[in-house]
Amino acid sequence: MDFAINNAEQAPVIPYEFVYSQFASVKISPPTTIAISGIGGIIGAILVLRYMSAVKYFITTKEVINADEKSPLYLSKYALELLKKKYNAQVELIELNEFEKIKLLLRQGGIYISGLPYEVVIQLSQLAGFGKLWHYSPIHKKFYVF
Repeated sequence: MDFAINNAEQAPVIPYEFVYSQFASVKISPPTTIAISGIGGIIGAILVLRYMSAVKYFITTKEVINADEKSPLYLSKYALELLKKKYNAQVELIELNEFEKIKLLLRQGGIYISGLPYEVVIQLSQLAGFGKLWHYSPIHKKFYVF
């Protein structure tokens, strides 16, 4: 983890695909907010840094903040601590029904969402519109933008 974060600038540029390109042509918003929550999203969180001009926010859940070394979420907590040291970005806790916070984050740009609880992702997607939500698929080795 330390090596990946410390060398994020040399990570490969992973392609992205706009999922709704057949139906809509919109400007893709590069992410300004990165979710650090859950094991599945950490690799993509590091790779998405290549698309960002500035990291404004890291969002996470209270479960990640409170994780101890025995928890499966501890790796997310550790990654968040390393990323906070490297990037001057604000950390925000996100929970269900925080619509004003979600709107604030979406006004700043796109959001990398992998690893967030599904309930929160649904609320983000209801407010986001096209071209703002980024998800990394390790199976397809690319980002999907919704």
